[in-house]
Amino acid sequence: MYKDKDFASWAAEDFLEAYDDGYEFNEDKIRQLAWGDIGFGEMITQEEGDSGRWERYMTTILKIKDRYFAVGWESGLTECQENYYDGPVYEVKQVKKMVEITEWVGVKADAEHED
Repeated sequence: MYKDKDFASWAAEDFLEAYDDGYEFNEDKIRQLAWGDIGFGEMITQEEGDSGRWERYMTTILKIKDRYFAVGWESGLTECQENYYDGPVYEVKQVKKMVEITEWVGVKADAEHED
């Protein structure tokens, strides 16, 4: 049971149980999750989001057992700005999308390629 353990000794089952129980992850735990500095699960990617004046919004995607989780945090954009690890931590799923692109080509150029 995760409540009786230090976060450093959590297993994947502890994390999943805590998440399902509505556990509130603190800044230190969110930092560890954001950098994949955990003994369970696997960091899949870190995605950059929009930028503010002093920070860039980041999302780390983790795979824990057969479930995926996003961890939100902010990366400071200057040497004077610290990173902020305030979450949220939430479950996600992968969705693949096809993007249709319309291009306009010259009729003559298109006719030359039909041979």
